[in-house]
Amino acid sequence: MSYGLVDGKGNTAVADGDIDVRLEMRRAQLFKGVATDDLDRLGAGARVVHAKAGTLWEGGSPDEDTPLRESSLYIILEGCAEVLVDSGEDEQDREIIVAVLCADEFFGELRLLEEDAGSAFVRAVTDCKLLELSGEPLLKWLKGQPKVLMRMLHVLASRLRLSSRFTARKARDRVCALLVQLADRQTGEVELSRMLTQKDLAALVGVGRETFNRILGDLPAGVIETEVLSQDGHRRLIKVVDRERLRAFQ
Repeated sequence: MSYGLVDGKGNTAVADGDIDVRLEMRRAQLFKGVATDDLDRLGAGARVVHAKAGTLWEGGSPDEDTPLRESSLYIILEGCAEVLVDSGEDEQDREIIVAVLCADEFFGELRLLEEDAGSAFVRAVTDCKLLELSGEPLLKWLKGQPKVLMRMLHVLASRLRLSSRFTARKARDRVCALLVQLADRQTGEVELSRMLTQKDLAALVGVGRETFNRILGDLPAGVIETEVLSQDGHRRLIKVVDRERLRAFQ
């Protein structure tokens, strides 16, 4: 798919010309170990953009006012985004979340490698700062950077493997695996779901919100702690207290 970026109010992302793009590229794990001169060549066509929470990257070419390019790779510098697919069912529950991406993760790679990359789309969960790399120059550059290409392919394979594991596992195992996956991105005592609702987390593992809550409630004391953050109960803080015990359930 290609990505056009607009938020729920019709506003577009804003390109930031004051940020040192090459400095941001050197910080990205995807480009770890790449020579400065090589990064400078790629950075000539790169830029940093800011997107508000709720912004969508959807299929189709962006219009004239959308500052994002039709075929690009996006590396998240700050914030989180979710990858969704259309279930093809009723309008109310058509969105299925298949992944949550945070700082130093990327999306748009499938569109670079495959013209018909399916019906997935991406939504910013929080305000995001993104590094945008235009597709055609990036593909040419990658031909001389096999290590970077292999890192991209490794991430793709890991996402497919994780998706397959979730499909084959029982509901409780999928929930625990998701919490471990999110917790492994952080250190110390982990707090989840300040931005994602319980419905979002449940959709990631293919269960309903009530089932998700029941599974959390059935976990032994001392593994996680929960705290309601909204009056309707849909947004709850999930604190992972004992990651290793949680890992044993997945």
